Amino acid sequence: MIRYSELAIGDYILVNGIPRKVEAITKKKIGYRTRPQEKRLYYARLRELEPIEVTRELLGRLSIPVEEPIDDAQPRFRIEVIDDGSGDDIFCIGLQNVHEDDYDVVFDVCYLHQLQRAFKILGIEKEFQV
Repeated sequence: MIRYSELAIGDYILVNGIPRKVEAITKKKIGYRTRPQEKRLYYARLRELEPIEVTRELLGRLSIPVEEPIDDAQPRFRIEVIDDGSGDDIFCIGLQNVHEDDYDVVFDVCYLHQLQRAFKILGIEKEFQV
């Protein structure tokens, strides 16, 4: 389940199973468009929203490398896969210290809106198209 406090304009979520970009946020609903050039906003309540799970396939479609630097201009940022033994991949994005293999900052990300937030916080500019 998604909390409104987790969402920002531009985040991607599922509305009734269909990927939608958040265009507006009110106290009880989020606004989205069904087509990019459409002027009208449609609104959905929290119970109609689901997060988009981050998978290797999704990262590939978004051209985001796994276990390699995300951007040559900022080689310290990497997405790593954590194996928790469940069979599901868990991804984390980290800001790697230049002189060590450890990470100074780590964000666990299970969902696309969390990955988008981590990129914003770290200053990684990436246009997401789902």
